Amino acid sequence: MEHWKEFKFEAYTLRVDVDKTREANRKVPFSNEQCACDHCENFSLAASNANMEFVDVLTSLGLEIRRTSEVFTSGFKNNMYHYHGFYHLVGTIESIENMQSNDDLHPLEIKSIQISEDSSIYFHEDCSLVPEGFPKPYFQLEFSILLPRVLEYPHVNQDIPINKTHHVKHMDSTFKSKRVKKTWFGLKYEVTFLSNHRNVVLYVSEDLFDYFDHGWSGEISYYDKTCCGIKPYQ
Repeated sequence: MEHWKEFKFEAYTLRVDVDKTREANRKVPFSNEQCACDHCENFSLAASNANMEFVDVLTSLGLEIRRTSEVFTSGFKNNMYHYHGFYHLVGTIESIENMQSNDDLHPLEIKSIQISEDSSIYFHEDCSLVPEGFPKPYFQLEFSILLPRVLEYPHVNQDIPINKTHHVKHMDSTFKSKRVKKTWFGLKYEVTFLSNHRNVVLYVSEDLFDYFDHGWSGEISYYDKTCCGIKPYQ
């Protein structure tokens, strides 16, 4: 127990083996190594933009920001992603004090700790996606943070209803041509890709229309003739 340290974060009292946490998390891949989607790729690249208060909390506990057990987004606005996710720590939650007595508040709102204007954390023992072989005992740190989009290609904002996502097609493609169509409802930005020796014509946002150019190749994802994702090849 000589390596265990006690931490006090507002309502939480924690006991953490920082050395074992650091050692175990070195085996956790970076988010972009776990998943090749835009969100995970961007998280790893944008992590250097995280506020130092948030990074300092993670570092003090033996965590490294890019080595998440899980990360996902809940929105994109003004070129900023609202990221959520979690890490695992070797240790125990000794106690959680009641921060407020308002029973109308959701438990996570009661226990959430604001680290900075754009980041917050909370802790709990109901763990998910624990890395294989992670030392016991363990608990989970969940986070919320705003980070900018730093990928070189535009964000694709096309929400697909979850019950229709199995209709989304993914194809290896190369850019062929593009044109602007005038319709009664305004301008439509049409791009033609060559995929599996056939043409695929899709409607894209104006940003994507300007982005696609001669020589582009990558994976396109689309639903009902509308582009809903791209992954350029390096």
